[in-house]
Amino acid sequence: MGKTVIRVLLSLLTAIALAAFISPVLAQPPGDREGPLPPRPSRPHPEREREAPRRMEIEEDVTYATVGGVKLKLDIYQPRTQDRRLRRIAVHIHGGAWKGGDKEAARAFMPELIRAGYIGFAVNYRLSGDAKFPAQIHDCKAAIRWIRKHAKDYNGDPSRIAVFGTSAGGHLAALLGTSGGVEELEGGIGETDVSSDVQVVCDWFGPSNLVTVHAGLRDERNPVVELLGAPISETRKLAALASPITHVDSSDPPFLIIHGAEDSTVPVEQSRTFYQALNNAGVTAKYIEVPGGKHGGFCDTDPDERQLVGEMIEFFDKHLE
Repeated sequence: MGKTVIRVLLSLLTAIALAAFISPVLAQPPGDREGPLPPRPSRPHPEREREAPRRMEIEEDVTYATVGGVKLKLDIYQPRTQDRRLRRIAVHIHGGAWKGGDKEAARAFMPELIRAGYIGFAVNYRLSGDAKFPAQIHDCKAAIRWIRKHAKDYNGDPSRIAVFGTSAGGHLAALLGTSGGVEELEGGIGETDVSSDVQVVCDWFGPSNLVTVHAGLRDERNPVVELLGAPISETRKLAALASPITHVDSSDPPFLIIHGAEDSTVPVEQSRTFYQALNNAGVTAKYIEVPGGKHGGFCDTDPDERQLVGEMIEFFDKHLE
């Protein structure tokens, strides 16, 4: 065999060997190459062991209650699968200072939750320009009751409901968690013959004390004033009623709290004191303070948004066995 042929064969063999070594590395997502992810449980939740769905289906604008002729709506996220076993439920509540935002914000979270074995619900509620507090928590509790009553129609388990939200949505999610049994916050709209209790909460940088959160802002710039309908000096009792920290007791579900250390919109102290109150009451709670993190947008932080969503899902998995 000629030397030229031998050199060609050796070159081909070298190229094949390099491709076998390099290809798996290049196939990893960019985040996997940039640094290690948080440790995963040694044994994954059994519902994660199902084949991950390639696609999800979204049923939009399902009415969960009607108030004064206004239909309150939610979206439903389901895996496109033939598996009809009951799945855990994750409910998203959007942010927007109680005066803006929309349930479509859930689309940033739902693909990962669906892959992890959940079905998802994303809730709209009356905004402060249309109705004052406690309308917002009445709507969220009505949504939870509707979801629980109709869960099995969508292959959801009504006994395993997680709720999460960002900013104002984090506040409402936290209030759902701490206000079980508080009659003034339950409301009477929509389905009323089932519980509005939730089994686990993730509060992403939501205010926990509405009396103090924006104490330094002028009334005309304070979204809490718009939510309550009057200055805090005139609505202190209502502001306390609207504060998740007011209602903390040992019966509350497990809480995960995530907050950026440099948040200039909702001061990080809101989450620090809330976490301490939960701990003092004997509630299972975990707090993640993100160094350098602002009011969301954890794209360049450590941990980053992808890792934090993973932390949330693992927390839900652990407490929705």
